Amino acid sequence: MALRSGTKAWMGLAAYVLLWDLWAVKSKKETLSQAFCNGLKHPIKRWRIIALWAYITAHLFTWIPPKYDPLRCIGAKKLPPCDSAEGRMSTLSTV
Repeated sequence: MALRSGTKAWMGLAAYVLLWDLWAVKSKKETLSQAFCNGLKHPIKRWRIIALWAYITAHLFTWIPPKYDPLRCIGAKKLPPCDSAEGRMSTLSTV
């Protein structure tokens, strides 16, 4: 079974995070997890990070109706339709 382009992109993103953190530990630099935690300690950045993280989570779990989700609207003609009964993308059942 061939991997779809989105699956390849997620695998690439996971590999990037892993390789960055390995490099950061070896080089005694900030890991992505440390950067996230440090951002949450800042009084203003913390709320931006929380809001962005909440939006991304809601987008990925398709909790936002498609017409109100900016990322889904951008690719509305290219993304598969959502199953309105469940609010989930119809292709999730094939994964």
